[in-house]
Amino acid sequence: MSVRISTVLRLGILGCFALFSTANAGSHSTIYLNEINSQKSSFVWQPTSNGLARYQLVIPNKGIQEAIRYGDTSSLFYMSARTDKGISLVRENTGHVNISTHQKTYKVVYSKAVSEGLTYKIGGQVIRDEATPVFGLRYRNVIGNQSLDEFNAFYYSDNLDLLWSRSILSDMEDVETFWTFAKQRDQLSAGWGYRWFDVVDGYDVLAEASLSGKSAAIAAQFDAKIGVLNAYFGGKFDFSHKEATLLLGGTWDLKRELSLSISNSVTMLSANAQSLKSVRRDMLPSYWRSYVKY
Repeated sequence: MSVRISTVLRLGILGCFALFSTANAGSHSTIYLNEINSQKSSFVWQPTSNGLARYQLVIPNKGIQEAIRYGDTSSLFYMSARTDKGISLVRENTGHVNISTHQKTYKVVYSKAVSEGLTYKIGGQVIRDEATPVFGLRYRNVIGNQSLDEFNAFYYSDNLDLLWSRSILSDMEDVETFWTFAKQRDQLSAGWGYRWFDVVDGYDVLAEASLSGKSAAIAAQFDAKIGVLNAYFGGKFDFSHKEATLLLGGTWDLKRELSLSISNSVTMLSANAQSLKSVRRDMLPSYWRSYVKY
């Protein structure tokens, strides 16, 4: 199903989806130390990010009272006992809108979790003034303590795109591995990738070898978080066509419920898999600074 639409209507669709998302938005769960029950000897907190949780902190009540008294929570963090509970899924209570543009394609997708593992997606895309609806499902499942399986299905313009990925975090938590298989239109693809964390000044490096039909390619990119922008830049080389492609793009997390993505080319398969960076032990201090208040 397709219809001709104007540029004004295109922008109207984007705005309506954004308003629909933020109207039902909630805020991130924040801990206020002065609201914790002082009758208990300790308080248990397990931070979550991107629908995942892992480490649990047991915060001593005595330390909480001292942190409030002196106005400093940094020492309280190191007084807390940390336990690795293994990766677990967490249901996101609020919906999310992603607005994306790639070459001459514009897309708006609203996502909403119905359980810890299942999320539905609905929206629309515009390609050269041709508009079509988009429907999708996402299913996640934890494998062992440090692996995550993810399955995505998208239906649009009488096409069904499928993507399966497995993300595996290393024991040292310094690298993650990706296995990916995809069907996009009538093309079958497979990829094998690695992401090394904090290689240079907080930059991550993602590299992948892939097969798409009869074409073989390698690609690599730097990933960087700059404020609300998650940016990447790198390159891809196709051996069959002897062609090099620049990889450049980013996603702005404008709000917890709204993001904007821009890219100049098709991303590598591994970049579409969910990263396990957010459940690393090294992320705990940043969560503490962001979400623990007096």
